[in-house]
Amino acid sequence: MNYWMMLVLSVLATICGTDNRVAIEDFGQANQDWLQAFLPLPNGMPSHDTVERVLARLDAVQFEAGFLDWVQSYSRPLL
Repeated sequence: MNYWMMLVLSVLATICGTDNRVAIEDFGQANQDWLQAFLPLPNGMPSHDTVERVLARLDAVQFEAGFLDWVQSYSRPLL
């Protein structure tokens, strides 16, 4: 699984209320059929250990700034 796919999985799981790597894995397992519609999963769902290794490599401050910029680029000011 590519890093970007792991990030998509983690963000989706977090939006749905997960708060740790085991819960992200559980979310992926429970929603695998739906996730496979837009995420290639040639080796199946990643384990919580794989999720942890990928997320540990992120610079959290940079990821947050980039994610906020991306989300804000889709928002419109309220009139």
